[in-house]
Amino acid sequence: MIKPQVAISSCLLGEQVRYDGQHKRSPLVVDQLSPFIKPISICPEVGSGMSVPRAPIQMVSKDPHSVNTISLQQVDSPFQDFSADMEEYFRKQTDRHKFTAGLISKSRSPSCGVTDTPVFTESKKIASGSGYFVRLFQQKFPQVPVIDENKLSIDEERHRFLTCSFALGRFYSFKQLDRKIALSSFHSQHLLLFQSIDADKSERLSAFLAQSTVDKGCEHDYLVEVSKLLQQPFDIQTALAAFEHFIAQPNQFTKKKLDNTSHVALSQLLERLKYRTEDLSDPCMFYGSITKEVNALQLNELKQNAFFAPYPDKLMWRNREEI
Repeated sequence: MIKPQVAISSCLLGEQVRYDGQHKRSPLVVDQLSPFIKPISICPEVGSGMSVPRAPIQMVSKDPHSVNTISLQQVDSPFQDFSADMEEYFRKQTDRHKFTAGLISKSRSPSCGVTDTPVFTESKKIASGSGYFVRLFQQKFPQVPVIDENKLSIDEERHRFLTCSFALGRFYSFKQLDRKIALSSFHSQHLLLFQSIDADKSERLSAFLAQSTVDKGCEHDYLVEVSKLLQQPFDIQTALAAFEHFIAQPNQFTKKKLDNTSHVALSQLLERLKYRTEDLSDPCMFYGSITKEVNALQLNELKQNAFFAPYPDKLMWRNREEI
């Protein structure tokens, strides 16, 4: 299985780059996730020229009624503004992230927070939102999933992030091999996975791809919609319906015809899953069970289909006892 390129806040990797000279090493990120990805260490604050240690900074709004006029400045006098420095750092990093398939960032950080970075005006907190670097990143790369270390420890949040990140990593792999067929190859490999999450949006994606000219604009719009779809909440009944459709009409999802033995085995697996809907309402449990059963049945021809292996199975079972 491919290893997607994932940008990670340096402090979560154990690097002593925080304002106080410390780190926030995450065992989940370093010990459990890193072996399955290509981690890229980023510290936007150090990259923007700030020292270690350094004076604390914060997000500041000039308008107490709006968070659209944000700057990044020191908490105390002389209130140095680092907004332009971080924007310049980000511009220089753009090429580095053209194949980045995920961003794991530090919660509440003025540069890297995802949803919980405090925004102040005249020393008063008025809102919470994304950190300065994350705002720039999401504007430039809206197709890339972003998560902080707290959400990463939650089963379903982690599942959505990994599903999207590994899918995007597979697309980049296709693109590097043959750009002309990258979208169609990727779509075929992920169609069943799309349908297991949202059948209607999956059909709209297929229609969009059939009607569009393959260019950068089409690719960008398609991937943004794919990212939105893959990060939707999981529904067990939708997933079971997609699996049942696959068993009934496998030729819609795979070029290789299923032999009778495989067809019977998958039909029996579907029936077992139907009796476990309460247990499998967690997507990690559902896709983990699918992957485990397919491996046990030695149905190797299915492993290239993202539905049967959205990301490494070892990452599907690591929350209950190890985190």
